[in-house]
Amino acid sequence: MENIPDLWAYLTHHFAPLITLYHVKNTDKSKSKGNLAPLIKSSITMGPARIRQVRVVNSSCAVPDVFSDWYKFCYTYFNYKYEDKKSFGPSENKEWSWRKTDQVLYYFGKMAMYSPHGYYTQIPSHYDAAKVLLADLEKRRWIDRATRAVFIDFTVYSPDVDLFSAVKLVMELPPSGGVFPSSRCYSMKLISPEDWMDLFKKPTVLKFLYLIVGVLFAAFILYFTLIVLWDVCYFGCSYLLTFWGFLDVSILFLIFGTLAMFCAKESYSKNVFSKLAEGAEKDKHMSSDIMIAISTVYSALLGILVILCWIKLLKFFAMFTRVSMMFTAVHQTSKELKTLLFMGSILMFGFAVCGHLFFGLQ
Repeated sequence: MENIPDLWAYLTHHFAPLITLYHVKNTDKSKSKGNLAPLIKSSITMGPARIRQVRVVNSSCAVPDVFSDWYKFCYTYFNYKYEDKKSFGPSENKEWSWRKTDQVLYYFGKMAMYSPHGYYTQIPSHYDAAKVLLADLEKRRWIDRATRAVFIDFTVYSPDVDLFSAVKLVMELPPSGGVFPSSRCYSMKLISPEDWMDLFKKPTVLKFLYLIVGVLFAAFILYFTLIVLWDVCYFGCSYLLTFWGFLDVSILFLIFGTLAMFCAKESYSKNVFSKLAEGAEKDKHMSSDIMIAISTVYSALLGILVILCWIKLLKFFAMFTRVSMMFTAVHQTSKELKTLLFMGSILMFGFAVCGHLFFGLQ
């Protein structure tokens, strides 16, 4: 993929047949439910795909006077202050107007960071209609010199592994020419309401163990919360200024933050499954940005919580003589260790700058 015609050829002849129902006439509608289209016979698309682009204005850069007779227009790299939000082309169609989307995540590309909004339209679920739409957009030059990135978003479900995958295909078009493709795929397992009911309808030893662990975990959270609150009330603000006190409070906040993200994830999953069961919004693009954001925050909080809990375990190892001596030695040499860390950081920063000057970003 080297230029804009190659991009259109990929969308029309490779992407569209893969993501849509290939022919309306030959499709058995009894086997396809609404917006569910087969993808390589192992996955189904959840709603139609969306194609979106971001553009820059013509006044984003200046042409030197010596070249002004040859170059009347100048489009620089994508930047928020140069983003074009005016309508272009045929005004009767929405894909020619800048609009906000239901997405919330920014995309960090190879050339710039792109907003989740722009000029977009949905790719029909049937190949014949998708081919007509893409041909019309290509004929009317929907993608031109002002385009800086083209995004294709769709969500697929793989029943073999019970995973939802939010896929984003990105084609960046820098002002120097060419097309730089990239992609992002975020897979997640949504919690179906039936999964919770199976715990009681079809009890097994493993599910019973899960239930016991959950009850013990809830009891531990309650106990740990009471202990931390008691320490804060007894010692006051001085407790928060100590290392172990600050660690306990941080763990407590992370526990409740993780539980909140888990509940939000479960609530969103329930909403998704209810829409799928009712067939609501079957012809509307299914955005997974909110679910990705919730899952990302949940994973980050859970990871930090695990690390802090392991650090918390070191406090109990202080009962052993050797470990206690090590803690004492580190405490007494803390100033020297900070100085050594500072000097090492300066040395590593010097190596990083040297490597950047020698080899650049590559």
